[in-house]
Amino acid sequence: MQTSTKTVHVHDLSQDDLRALYSEHGFAALLPNCERIDIIPRRRRRPEDTAHSELTEYEEGAKFRDPATKHTVAVIFWYTDIEGSTSEIIRSLRVGDTVYNALTRQQGV
Repeated sequence: MQTSTKTVHVHDLSQDDLRALYSEHGFAALLPNCERIDIIPRRRRRPEDTAHSELTEYEEGAKFRDPATKHTVAVIFWYTDIEGSTSEIIRSLRVGDTVYNALTRQQGV
């Protein structure tokens, strides 16, 4: 398979936009076939990073790499709240030679 050396990055997509791309391009079926690399193994969140510092919340993050091309095709984080509900945050998705990145939050503004 021939791949281009020109990767295009699209920045600041909303979670709704990323979820639409996730569904449209079949990432649910693709990711189980990828190599999972833990960025953040499941761990307790630091007290300063949570709204409930006295209670336990967890986070984990992983990137998924295509076994053939070795490209990272997705970066996803999961946050589990004190009640056990988990939310999924998509940080990036790769479709062909385009990498779609999530909206970044601005700090100190």
